[in-house]
This record gives sequence, C-alpha cells and structure tokens, in this order.
Amino acid sequence: MAKLSVTLIDVGHGDCIFIETEDSSKDLHFALIDCPDSRFQRPGFLYVKRRVERLYPDKKKRPHPIFEFVMMTHSHKDHCLGLSRIIKEFGCKAFLHGRMTSGASSTHVLSYVKRTMASSTFLVDSTTPFPVPSLGVANLTVLYPDSSPASISENDNSVVLAIEQDGISVLLTGDIENGCWSAITVPSGTEAIKAPHHGASNATISSPGISPWVPLLTNAKVGISCHSVPHGHPDPASVALIELSHTVYRTDLHGDVSFCIENGAFTVKCWQ
Repeated sequence: MAKLSVTLIDVGHGDCIFIETEDSSKDLHFALIDCPDSRFQRPGFLYVKRRVERLYPDKKKRPHPIFEFVMMTHSHKDHCLGLSRIIKEFGCKAFLHGRMTSGASSTHVLSYVKRTMASSTFLVDSTTPFPVPSLGVANLTVLYPDSSPASISENDNSVVLAIEQDGISVLLTGDIENGCWSAITVPSGTEAIKAPHHGASNATISSPGISPWVPLLTNAKVGISCHSVPHGHPDPASVALIELSHTVYRTDLHGDVSFCIENGAFTVKCWQ
C-alpha cells in the first residue's frame, strides 16, 4: 500500500508545503517546501512539530534528520524566512533552491545552510537531474526554470515541481507569473495544482477572462495558499475564473489542504 500526501499548510501569509510518503513496508519519507515563519509567528514549525510527534511519540525512535530534502522555491520572505529554524530543529539530508536574485531573507538562509551543510546544497533546474530523484514511492521532476540567468522578477525564479505516484501528479508552482507557462509542460495525469502566487491576478489572468494555465489542467483540483494580509491574495476575479471549471480549496477557508494519492486513487482532505 503506497501513500503520498502533499499538504498546503495554513500559514496565513505565504507557502509552506509538507510532503509525506509511505511505502508498502510502512517506511516514511518527508520533505518540506518553503516556510514563511517569523520570530513571533511559527505556524509552519508548529505543524511539523505536531506531525512528527504524532508519528513518532517516542523521541528516542524519532529519525534525524527528518527531511529527505528542504526546498526554497525563491527568495521572497513569505517563502523562506522560517527555513533555517526548520532545518536546525528537524534536520534535512539536502537543501535545494532555484536561481534567484539577492534578498535579505534568502541570503540568511543560504548563509546558514552553507555553514552547516555546504556539500548537500544544490541549485536545481529543469535541465539537470533532480538531486533527490525519488521520495519513497514518489517521483520528483523540476519543470521550471531552465538554466538561464535569474529573472529580474523574483517570482519568475520560482521552482515548479511535479510530484508523481501511480501515474498521478501534483503540481507545485511557487509564485510564477503568467509569462512562465510557455516554458512549462504540464504532466499528463496531473490531478492537483497549487495555484501560483497565492491566486494573484498576475499569476492567473493574462487577459480578461483568459488564464494561461487553467485550461491546461482539465478537472484538476486547485489549492490556494492564501496571503490576504497585506497583499489581498487570492484575487476574487481570479478565483471566480478558476471556479468556472475547477474545484478550489483555500487555506483561509478550508484550513490545511492535503492532496492525497493512495493505491492509484486521488482524494483531497481538509483539516481545520
């Protein structure tokens, strides 16, 4: 019995994605993508802590490092500010990041990982093999960006990752904006997508009534990691356009949203 869950954690102001797999031998594997935690708000850290404690109530039997990899999709603080604390507390075997321009938050994270795990830090893009080719039963593929120099738009430097099990894929899109989709091939069998850039209009509507990605994902479920304060994401017009053809799950309305694959079947679970 193979299981995969990809959970959009309700952190309120950015992205934090917890990935968990279980194979037929009951072996568990974990990864984390992004974390916006600040010094005073730590929803990502607390989610991971509670999940690990539930799975491993005996601390002596708890593996360390917990994570096969931690990834920073791009350098905006609502995606990376809390990663150093996550890595320090739970450990990871590899730290992955995409191309980026300079940013204070990402500079702090990269400085930390280069001091503590320099030999296990990797730049990832769509032209080279993924440093962690599988996560238990799940297969991982970078769809974007390629090896071109970093964009002046930090959002467009986001890593886009496809996670596949049993022919079913979940697409994680960071904060890419509308112009990036011409360079992305959506895998067949994609059943779910994390809406890019928290459902913002510049990542959903390319012209009135037109989206560059919604028509590419027939019947796929859409998850939105909301960022209502201060940015007002998701954009109401964008949500309305998506809902014309897709079921939408929002962290501000549904809590933690889990895309689950088990024995070839796909489901969505919400946790408030």
